[in-house]
Amino acid sequence: AAVLAAPHLVIGLFLDINDPAFAEIVVLATKLLAIAALFEFFDGTQTIAMGAIRGLKDARTTFLIGLGCYWLIAAPAAWLLGFSTDAGASGVWWGLALGLFCSAVALTYAFEWKTARLLRRDAAGVAVPG
Repeated sequence: AAVLAAPHLVIGLFLDINDPAFAEIVVLATKLLAIAALFEFFDGTQTIAMGAIRGLKDARTTFLIGLGCYWLIAAPAAWLLGFSTDAGASGVWWGLALGLFCSAVALTYAFEWKTARLLRRDAAGVAVPG
């Protein structure tokens, strides 16, 4: 919350924000901290969903979703936004945030689907392996 409400306080822990030599860095850091706050929300969501799926003794699904979202979405998006546009560092972070968003959505959906399937099997009296 402090990152969004008062980014200069966070940046001030590392730089003298009143020093003109750091003016450009402070502007960039302010932008990146806003992206990082959103990034952390998506990262937290996907981490919880990943742990929940692993708790169902399924590491394969988390591996495949991670592989797809990080290497097929996040990495290319970060590269394209960071180096093919004028977005620079912000573009890299937006690309990584996109990958985490996709991972959070896919993992949450996978957990919902897996638990619904287990509940249907349990209600039908079918033995669930594991």
